[in-house]
Amino acid sequence: MTRPAEKEGRAAFAPCALVPVYNNAATLKDVVAGCRAAGLPVVVVDDGSTDGSGASLGAPPPGGVDVVRLPRNRGKGAALREGFARALALGYTHAVAIDADGQHDPAETPTLLAAARAEPDAIVVGARAMREGGAPRANRFGRAFSRFWLRVQTGRRVEDPQSGFRVYPLARAASLGTVCPRYEMEHEILVRAAVSGVPIRSVPVTVRYGAEVVSHFRKLHDTARHAALNAALVGMRGAGLLGALRRDGAAGAGWRGRRTLGNRWGYAAFEYTYRAGGIGAAYRLLRPVAEYYARFSPPAAREASLAYLRIRFPGATERELRRGLREHVWQFSQTMLDRVVISIAGFDDYRMRSTGIEHIERARDEGMGVVFLGAHAGNFEVGGFALAGKGIRIRIVGVRKEMERIERYVHERYRRSGLQMDTLTIRDEQDLSFLEIPRALARGEVLAMLGDREWGRKSIPATLLGRRVRFPAGPLLMASLTGAPVVVWFVMKDDERTYHFHAFPPFHVRRAARGEREAALAGAAAVYAGCIEEMLRDYPYQWYNFFDYFKEPAP
Repeated sequence: MTRPAEKEGRAAFAPCALVPVYNNAATLKDVVAGCRAAGLPVVVVDDGSTDGSGASLGAPPPGGVDVVRLPRNRGKGAALREGFARALALGYTHAVAIDADGQHDPAETPTLLAAARAEPDAIVVGARAMREGGAPRANRFGRAFSRFWLRVQTGRRVEDPQSGFRVYPLARAASLGTVCPRYEMEHEILVRAAVSGVPIRSVPVTVRYGAEVVSHFRKLHDTARHAALNAALVGMRGAGLLGALRRDGAAGAGWRGRRTLGNRWGYAAFEYTYRAGGIGAAYRLLRPVAEYYARFSPPAAREASLAYLRIRFPGATERELRRGLREHVWQFSQTMLDRVVISIAGFDDYRMRSTGIEHIERARDEGMGVVFLGAHAGNFEVGGFALAGKGIRIRIVGVRKEMERIERYVHERYRRSGLQMDTLTIRDEQDLSFLEIPRALARGEVLAMLGDREWGRKSIPATLLGRRVRFPAGPLLMASLTGAPVVVWFVMKDDERTYHFHAFPPFHVRRAARGEREAALAGAAAVYAGCIEEMLRDYPYQWYNFFDYFKEPAP
C-alpha cells in the first residue's frame, strides 16, 4: 500500500486528524464525521474507554478511519504519543489533534492546516475564543495561568497553551521525548518544543462549552499535576537546566565525549541562591529540579539508571526500582550542587572523613609520579580539596571534549577560592600516546584520571558487577610504561553534610613485552573494577554513568 507522503513526493504535506478519546461515545462519531467532511483521514486512539467509544464507530470503522484501542486508560498524553506513532506508521506527516468531546469545530481544521503548510516545522495551536464560547471563568483563568508559566519557563508567548486543538509535525513531535502521561503533556511538549527551537504559532479558533461537552479533566488531581510540572520547570529555568530537555533528533548509544548535564548559568543560579540563603535554600531549589529529572529527563538516561539498578539490586520490584531511580537522581543532583558550594566556601558547610590517604603519600614517596585513578562514582571534584588540605597537588587529565564549560567554570571557582587544581588536556580522543603524561609522571606529579569511560582507540575488557565493560587502556598503560604506582580513589557522600575520601593501597601494572601486555593490563583492570564494586556495595546510588554502560553479560 502506498503511503500518503509517498504519493506526493519527499517534501509532501500529508495531514490526518488525530482524535484521542476516553468515554465520549456521545460525541465521538460527530467529531470523526466532521474531520472526514473536512477531507482528512482520521486516527482515533481509544484510551481504555468503558462506554464503547471506539466501538461506536462500527466494526470495522468507516473508510478513512483507523482506530487504535488501548487496553486501559493511560491518559491523554500517552494516547497522543500512541497516535503520533500510528500516524507516522501510516505515512502521515502532520496530525491535527482535536478533542473528542465536541468543543472544537472540525470545520476549522483547514485554518490550522494552512498555517502548518506555510511553516511545516511549527506546532500550530488553536487559540480558543473562550469568552465568546461561554467558557467558565475558572477555565479562562486556567488558560491565563498556563500562559504566564509558559512565558516564565521558556520566554515564549503562546496564546492558549491548554488548547488541545493543534497541528503537530509528527516526526518532530515524536522526537521531543515527552513523558507526562496525562493532560500536562500538552504543556510539556510546548516547553520541550520551545527549548528545542521548534516554532510555535497561534491561530484563532472558536470553541463551544455546554452541558453536552463532557470533559474528563479532574480539577483537583490534574491541576495538582500541572502545578508540580510548572514548579519543576520554573526551578529548572532558574537553575539554567532547562536546556537539558533540548532534543535535536539524534541519539547516541554510549559515551563519546558527551556534553555534561547542565550549563554555566545553572551553576551561577545555584551559586546566587547559596550566597543569598545558605545551603538550605540551595537544596530547596534543587529538590524540584531533581524530582523533575527523575520523572522527565531523556528516556535514555532514565533507562540507563534503571538498567544499573537492576544489576545492583537483582530481584527488586519495578516499584522499588522507580524509587531507586529517584534516589539515584537526587544523589547525583546533590553532587553537582556540592561542587558549586564547596568551590565558593570550601568545607565550611561539610565534614570530610578520610580512609587510606596515607596510600597516596606512600606512593608519592617512591620518587615517581602517581596515577590517581578515579571513576564517575561519588564526587571526584571534591577530592581535590581534601588533598589540597594535605599539601598534595594534583593535575586533572582529560580529553578536550570532556573539558566542557561546566568543568571550566567550576575550576575558575577553585582558583578563586585559592585552591590549586591544574589540568592537563589531551588534544583529542585519538591523541593517546599523550607524551606529556610520562613527562609529568617523571617530574613526580600526581595525575588524576577517570578510568571508567572509553576515551581512546585502545580499551581493556573487564567484568564489573557481573557484566562485561571496557575501560580505557591509556591510564593503566602509562602506569605500566613508566613504573608509576596506581592509587584508586573515590570521594563518596555519607550523608547530607559528610564526605568520605577513600584511597586503596597502591599497585603497579606489570611492564610486559608487547605480546603479554594485554594480560598485564587486564589484570590491573580487574583490580580497578574490584575497587569500584567495593564502593558501590556501600554507596549504591553514587554511580553516575547515565548512558548504556552495561551492554552485555560477562562471559
